[in-house]
Amino acid sequence: MTKQDLQAIYPNSILPSSAVTRNQDGSIADASLNSHVQSLSSAGIIPVRPDINKLQGGEPANDASAPLAKYVQQENAFLAGVQAEYCFYESRYRYALNSLLDSVAQASLPASNNQPSQSQFEVYLPITKTLNQKLNDLTQVVNAVANLRYSLSRQDNQSINDINQTLSKRAADLKAQAAILESDGAAADLRKRMVEYTKEKNSATNNLLTLYAVLNIVAIGVLVTLART
Repeated sequence: MTKQDLQAIYPNSILPSSAVTRNQDGSIADASLNSHVQSLSSAGIIPVRPDINKLQGGEPANDASAPLAKYVQQENAFLAGVQAEYCFYESRYRYALNSLLDSVAQASLPASNNQPSQSQFEVYLPITKTLNQKLNDLTQVVNAVANLRYSLSRQDNQSINDINQTLSKRAADLKAQAAILESDGAAADLRKRMVEYTKEKNSATNNLLTLYAVLNIVAIGVLVTLART
């Protein structure tokens, strides 16, 4: 590869610009990394998965226009693009690194041959460092996306667990009601349940009436106080 080949830029790259904040070891700072991933998501480069709570059930498996199917297609395209970009820079990094090592090996030869190897070393060292950083940055970005996916997956699991708990409670209630309806004394049990429900309803009504009475007394007291003042 020529020097121009090694310095080529991958089109539609997901790498951040040179303006990002970096740590002392050269890695991208967390704040800059999260901001970059967010900007990629906002631009539609990183697919944003549909809200599982808004998905319609019974989507045909072959319906490419369904939200979930479209998301899977976009995700596969994104992953293919990441792999292509990584291979693009890795092939150049390997070539630059091998050329750099060759120049170092040439430097150990007699002094008459050292000048060309020294110039090659100066050419390939900055290129190799730049490509190494690109691969490290790309790895960081993909890792951040993976962590985001994992976080969303955990949220989904919590939502599913909440739904399952609600369904389990409803199932238990329905089973209890079924047992009453299927029993020999279903009519008596239903009357008993109705009486219990009526008592609970009357108790709630009495509580409300008591509350309203107290509020009325307070209101009268406030009016009397205002009238006196």
